[in-house]
Amino acid sequence: MEPKTLLQLKPELLAKAIIHRRQHLMDQLPEIIKKANKEVREAEDAIKYHENLTSGNQNKTVGNLNELKKLREEFNSAIGRLNRAENIFKNSEEIISFWEGKLEFGFEELLEDSKRVENGGASSWALRKKSANSDEGGEEE
Repeated sequence: MEPKTLLQLKPELLAKAIIHRRQHLMDQLPEIIKKANKEVREAEDAIKYHENLTSGNQNKTVGNLNELKKLREEFNSAIGRLNRAENIFKNSEEIISFWEGKLEFGFEELLEDSKRVENGGASSWALRKKSANSDEGGEEE
């Protein structure tokens, strides 16, 4: 979706879309996590098998070492997918609750920065930068 189109949407509609998408994702995540766990176990098994197969010094060839490196990269990739899926699942309820709260109680808090800039004030980025600069200057010994 184009940024201009996105900005024309009402906050309520965007919040509902976020909630819907996150709920849909939560429905899919248990299967994704199950699959990622299986991939991790399979990668671990492949590494162990390869290490057992090439345990002697005469089997420490460049090809075998490269294969072990490739297997470990696959394992790390599988662990990454598993961790990401688990984190998304853990954070989803909190995200849904946040946006449901905004639907129930309003979006004013989220629009404070926008209104300040619209009225000629500094952006949140500029305020953070100013705050960081004043913190650095105030710590002289």
